[in-house]
Formats: sequence, structure tokens, C-alpha cells
Amino acid sequence: MELCQLTLCEEQGLKRRGEPVFAGVPLPKGALVDGQKIRLVSTRSGEAVNMQARILGRWQDQSIRWLKIDLQAHLGAYEQERLRLETTDSSGFVPKSPQSPAPLENPRPALVKEGLHLELLPGQLDWRIRYRNGQWVPHHLHYVDDQGQPRAVNQIEDWTILEDGPLVSTFQSSGVVLGKENRELVRLVIRLSVHWQQALVRCDVVVHNPRRAAHPGGLWDLGDPGSVHFKALELKVSHSDTAAWSLRAEPDDEAFSAGPQDSLRIYQDSSGGPNWDSRNHQDANGIKIPTFQGYRLTRNGQVVRQSIRATPTLSASGTATGLHVTVPQFWQNFPSALGCEGGRLDIGFFPGDCRKPYELQGGERKTLTAWLHYGDHPEILATRHAPTLLRLSAKAYEAANSFPWFSSTRPDGALEHLIDLGLAADDGFFQKREKIDEYGWRNFGDLYADHETIYQKPDEPPFLSHYNNQYDAIFGFARQFALTGDRRWYELMDDLARHVADIDIYHTSEDRAEYNGGLFWHTDHYLDAHTATHRTYSKHNSTSSVPGQTGGGPAAEHCYTTGLLYHHWLTGSTDSRNAVLELAHWIRNNHEGTGGLFEQLLKVKKQDLPRLKKLARHNLAGVHRYPFTRGTGNYINTLLDASLLEPDQNWLAQAERVIKATINPYDDIDRRDLHISETGWSYLVLLASLVRYLGIKLERDEIDESYRYTLQSLRHYWRWMVKHEKPFLEKVPGLEFPNHTWVAQDIRKAMLMFQASVFDPEHREAYQQKAHEWLDYVTSTLLAGDEKQLTRIQVLLLQNYGPHTAKIVLPEYALISDHTTVVRTPSRALGLSVVIAEIFLRLIRGLRTFRPTREKAWLRNRVGN
Repeated sequence: MELCQLTLCEEQGLKRRGEPVFAGVPLPKGALVDGQKIRLVSTRSGEAVNMQARILGRWQDQSIRWLKIDLQAHLGAYEQERLRLETTDSSGFVPKSPQSPAPLENPRPALVKEGLHLELLPGQLDWRIRYRNGQWVPHHLHYVDDQGQPRAVNQIEDWTILEDGPLVSTFQSSGVVLGKENRELVRLVIRLSVHWQQALVRCDVVVHNPRRAAHPGGLWDLGDPGSVHFKALELKVSHSDTAAWSLRAEPDDEAFSAGPQDSLRIYQDSSGGPNWDSRNHQDANGIKIPTFQGYRLTRNGQVVRQSIRATPTLSASGTATGLHVTVPQFWQNFPSALGCEGGRLDIGFFPGDCRKPYELQGGERKTLTAWLHYGDHPEILATRHAPTLLRLSAKAYEAANSFPWFSSTRPDGALEHLIDLGLAADDGFFQKREKIDEYGWRNFGDLYADHETIYQKPDEPPFLSHYNNQYDAIFGFARQFALTGDRRWYELMDDLARHVADIDIYHTSEDRAEYNGGLFWHTDHYLDAHTATHRTYSKHNSTSSVPGQTGGGPAAEHCYTTGLLYHHWLTGSTDSRNAVLELAHWIRNNHEGTGGLFEQLLKVKKQDLPRLKKLARHNLAGVHRYPFTRGTGNYINTLLDASLLEPDQNWLAQAERVIKATINPYDDIDRRDLHISETGWSYLVLLASLVRYLGIKLERDEIDESYRYTLQSLRHYWRWMVKHEKPFLEKVPGLEFPNHTWVAQDIRKAMLMFQASVFDPEHREAYQQKAHEWLDYVTSTLLAGDEKQLTRIQVLLLQNYGPHTAKIVLPEYALISDHTTVVRTPSRALGLSVVIAEIFLRLIRGLRTFRPTREKAWLRNRVGN
């Protein structure tokens, strides 16, 4: 049976032979179950294609929802090939379930497949490759501290296997560099993906500072005591029988050659762009780090070439076989280096050539990649700078119900025209990178938040402003890639997801529970980020755009995980999967706490006493435990994402508890203060998360009490919106910054009305009328203005795209009657007793978990912050 069709398309004018290609493939519910064999068949030749497959997700009935497919592409320049994925009763591949990291059994494992001999060295972050003549090629990770001293790696974990297959196997190990008092200073991780048939190895190196930042006053600038400084991190590869070296800086350039004892080195000091010396690349003292534009290629210390942006390949030829190395996104993640001297090849992930030591902030990490080919076909490395994408049609995504509110038909409408501006050559997302030079190892992948500059004077240099995935740009990019197949959307998704997973998440367990593992929100509105990098608040700003606030940290109001979930599904990235779960644990701790008396007393003060005050003023909204804001909406949405990755871990049940403690079908909406635009607008995010919850319950065929409760609550608010909601700019006196961001926010109302027309058919006509009215208002106003290409406006449109095109008809059993009995909002007296009981339970929990050492640690983490 055919499951779907996929297309390989060569777009760069390269000949591709055995190129590793992978993709996440969605499947309809029930189409593929455990134990079934699958195969890929070329529709051109009718022959089966070598492949392997790993399960990324399942439907509620345990059939397979997403697969990661690995294969090898054989394409000529600009050639296309269509493949058919089908089940088979004959020879085929049985998709494997994801496995936990498993230690390799042999204490000194030697792995041989397809003639490639790999040995992973125990107790070291090292490995060796053996050539046909018996020569060993050792690989060693080399760390140099800020004083220029090489440092040993300790506490090395055994090599584990993450995935094993006929085409590619992945291995991982890690260790730590110790500081004073043997405290963990940095953690280093090596992940090797070995493509056996091509004698090709992808080497991912992760450097991570697991310590907390001190962030005095909630300010996060460079120079923080929690930062780690180091001079270099390089992979050194010994190749003793080298007969000659060859280094090519760019694909069409001449190759520079050298003898076996000579040196060749290419060093990328800056992006090479027009703003290469941007303030974006300053140290803690505000001193710009790059010293020249672009890269320099030297031979025996003498500059033989200097230019702008390098995509280099370094090769060693010898008596046994060749060794060829390249580093994808070499210039984008500067500083970067590739070099050789004598019988050694150096891959400078963080090269020692940079004039300043590197500062890795507390809880920050970075993942960088190199590809190594041990053979005589270096042309395979050229494809690593522009990999072939394995595409599905939009109809295949729609048939698999892979995205919510997804239609394969993309109209040629005003909204689509606005979204396409994101790819415009003059001021699209790619071109925006050049304005503040959003490049370098810390910045690359993030979006330039140009909307924060609209109140600057024309002659002022643009603010440094970073977007950090606000409103989930990753998800918007993923949806547009699925809809259009345009690789530019894929690249934006992939670059941003990698940045967020490394830089924007606070990877520490040593700080406050409400910060640990959290997502830093965008840098401060309408202010320069200065030396705060991607961490919101800088000591160089005397105030904040938020009245009365000059500092803070990761905030639950800004938690976006759905894009990371789809990046995992579309690419198989384990880093994105882990990021979703890390954020889910963080946001749950943020709302529920981790235990401890002082923590519970603080929650009583900040959460429960304000509820009692509301109830005392006869405002029954005080009975709800969670605020009626985007923070709660993001909490619910994150729980839903986690439930799709870990369906057995109670995430969905927690989402249902939060929903019932936030909203009720009989709420007095007028007491919710939704008319105050600056604070009331974000309830729209909450309602959208409830619609997503209904969709997931429908996928699971669970039309239960919680589903009915949520649907009736939504109907209550949808009907109120039809009567009372107006465009935000009509409430200008209540807006601090009345710009077209508010117009873009109105698209949330339009899309909620399209969704309401599906779930509340009795009022469909009224919803449809409002939906089209508000959508037309948004698109016509933005098209007529000069803010339509600003990043935040673009992302708002991307995030909320879809419901206006989706053709969804719900089964009758999902359309419950308005007369279905649900729990009503309690009376004031009962509400007071409920809140008092919750306070009592909080205190009981605090006393039960009371430990003097725990309370002291809790206080210590908050002192001065």
C-alpha cells in the first residue's frame, strides 16, 4: 500500500552521489503499525532505494504518526526524482522505535561496516579510524582555557549508541572540564553520526556552561560571574602519512596546495558582510571583537587570499586514502577555522585565532558541526553546504493531519501576499540579518527584531534587538515549508530552532526553579540590548519598556514549544525534542512550584491573596487559580506539546486541570477586564490553546467531560467576542505604543472566529461574518501601511495562519448540545472557601517538603536577584 510520495530535487547545480538525505514524514492515523515493513521505490527506475527509518511519534491507537527517513541521493545537476513510500510483505525495513542511549558492550568497541573501521576510545572523547593499510587516524578534542593552557577532560561517560542502522549509526560521549574545587566548569559532548557506505562522519561538538548566571538585579550582561571564558575548542586529527595538503576557500575558487610539512589555514574572523564590525560582536566592556572583514587564508603564515565569506574544504592525500573535511555554516558561525600543519589537521570550532577569549554565559551552550570523509570522493562534502531536501506535497501533509487547521490549497490572497514579504529580497528575514549582522556563533539563526526600532530617529544606528522566537516563528516557518515546499522557509525554521535550543534556553539547574530550563524572551522593547546578548535586560538601560520593571529572567508569558516540536518531527532533531520537554518541566515548575515552605508562602502572597481580594470585591474571577492571560495559554500549549512526545507522562491530564482552574462556561466575562488592551489582549492566546486542546482530544476520540467543559467555555467567550470585541487601535487611549503590531494582533480574533464557526455551527454565520470582517481589516490596514515587513508583524501572521483556509467538518458527536450539564462557577462564599482550602493545602505541602538545607538554597538563589 502506498503511504505517500516524496521528491528529491537538486537545486544547486551539483552532482550528488550517495549524499545522505533525511526527512520527517507524517503518516495518516492507522496507516502503519508496528512490525510492518516499508520500502522506498524510485518511480523512475522501479527499484527499491536503500533506507532506514526511526519512529518519531505515534497516534493514540499506537499507529505511527511521524517517521524519520534516512536514504542516499543519486542525482545529477538540477535533476529530480520521485519516490514512493509503501508497505510491503517482502523485503523491506521495519521502522525502529527511538531508543534510550545504550552503552556499547565492548569496553573498547571497534565497529566495522561497509569497510569503515571505527574505534571509540573508552575514558576519552577520542576516536580512531583505520585505513585499509592499517594506518590509524586519531581524533582528539582539544580545550584551551582563557590563560592559554590546555585542560584535561574528566568524568568521561562511556560511549553510548543513540541509533543504529544499515546506513547511519550515531554514538555519543561527554565529559567535563573541572575548575576550582573540582567544580564542573564546562561540559563537552561529542556526537558522531557515521554514514558507513560513504565513509562519512558527521561530528557534532557541544560546549555547555551548566552553571547559573549571577544576574544581579535581574540583569544579564556579559561579564557575569557565572560565565566561563576559554581560548579555543578544536578537533585535532592526526594524519601522519600525508603526501600533500589542499585547501579550497569557496567552491569555485582555486585550491591552495602545500607539502606535508607546510601549514595551510583559513580563519573567518567576521561575517564579511557590510556591517561585519557591528556592535553585535562586542565583549563585556563594549569592545568590538572582530578585527577584519571576512576571512584570511594563509600558507606558512603568509596571507595568500583574503575575501568575504568562506565555505572551505580541507583535504589530505596520502598513501592509504584521502581525508577531507568541511564545516557547514562556516562563515555564519564565525570565528571559525580549518588548518593543517605537518601531519595534523585542525578543525577550529572555537579557534584560538580570535583576539579575545570566548565568553559562554551561565546556562548557555553551543553546538557546532564538521563533516569528515575518509576516502577518495571529496565532492560529497560540497553537498553539506546545501543539502538536498526530501519533500512531501502539501496534500500529503493534509492527508496525514500533520498540522492543525491545515489545507493544501494556499489561496492567492492578501494575507498570503503579506506573508510572502518575509522572503522578499530587499527586506525579508534573510536580508534583515545583515542590518545588525545577526551572525556569529551566538547570534546566527535568531531574527533581527527590527520592529523595536520604529521610534528611533532616522539618523540613529539601529538598536541591537533579538527576537528569541516570540510568538513561535519556528512553527510559522515550519507550516509555510509544508505548504509551499520552499527551502527558504525550511532554512529559517532550522536555523532558528538550533539557535533557540542552544542559546535562548537557560540550561542550568542551579538557579531559581522558575528560571532553570526556561526560555529567555525577546530583548527589551524599544531599547538596545547592549551587552545582554539574547537575555532581555541590560544594566546599560536605566529603565525598561515595562513600567516599574528594570530586570527579570525567563518568563512564563514567553514560552513557545510547538515550533520545536515540529522541527523535531520534520528533521528528527533530538535537541529540539529535548528542548520541548525541558521547557515543559520549567513552565510546570514555574506555575506549580517544586515544594518547600518559603516557595509556597511566596505563591500565597503573589497568587492566592490577590484572588481573595477579588472575591472580597464580589469578582468571581478570583476563584480561578490561573490568570486569564497568554502565560496560562502558553502553559497549556506546552503541556499539550509534551503530551504528544510523552503520552504516558500525565501532561494531558495536567493541561485539563489547568483549563478547569482558569475558565468556566458561566464566567462573568465583563469582570475579566478584557477591555483593557495592554493587559487584556492576551486572553486570545489562551483561547487558541483551548482550541488546540479540543483538536487533540478529537484525535484521541475522547469526547469526555473535559472536552465538553472546554467547548462550552469557548462558546461562552466566542459569543461574547462577536458582540463586544473591536480592533485594538480603536482603543488607542489605552495603548502605550499604538502601532501596527496591534493590527497584526487582531488576526488572532479573526482566526478564532473561523474556528468558532466549526465548533459552534448554530452561530456559524455570525462568526464567519466577523472573521472575514477582521481579516479584511488586518490585511488592508497592513498593506496600506509601512510596517508590514517588520519582524513581529510577520511572525504574528505566520503563527496564526491556517484556520481561514481549513475545510473541517466535525462529526455530529463532537458538537455537544448547549444544554450539556457542566460545573458552574461557584458562589462568592464557596469561592472564598475554595481559595482558602487551596492556601491550606499549599502550606501543608510546604511543611511536608520542608528541609532547612532546601530552604537555605531557595533563599540563596534569590538574594540580590
